[in-house]
Amino acid sequence: MVGKGGEPVKIPASVRTLLAGIARNMEAGKAVSVVAENRELTTQRAVNILGVSRPFLVRLLEENQVAFHRVGFHRRVYLADLLDYKSKRDRARHQAIKQLAMDDVEAETYDTVILPKDAVYE
Repeated sequence: MVGKGGEPVKIPASVRTLLAGIARNMEAGKAVSVVAENRELTTQRAVNILGVSRPFLVRLLEENQVAFHRVGFHRRVYLADLLDYKSKRDRARHQAIKQLAMDDVEAETYDTVILPKDAVYE
């Protein structure tokens, strides 16, 4: 990469990987945002990142599952805290799905179609 004054700038491998991912997402027509981890988010922005309803997010905040602070009467969430919650939530979801699949394999029902009692199978 060439810097502002024409001097070469070394880019670490981790940054090159990140930039390549950004380019792939942009090429696929996806929106890309690069923000500092300590960035404050509104509850609406946090809702959009998590893909949940605003009342659900407010409940998470009030139950201290996601740290927040107030600016006047408005709640604000730090991006790092939100991404930490999202990561934990996603890991728990994947573990639950894995456990369900393992339970089905153990019960030998993994490939079995279970129909309601009054259903007709043809």
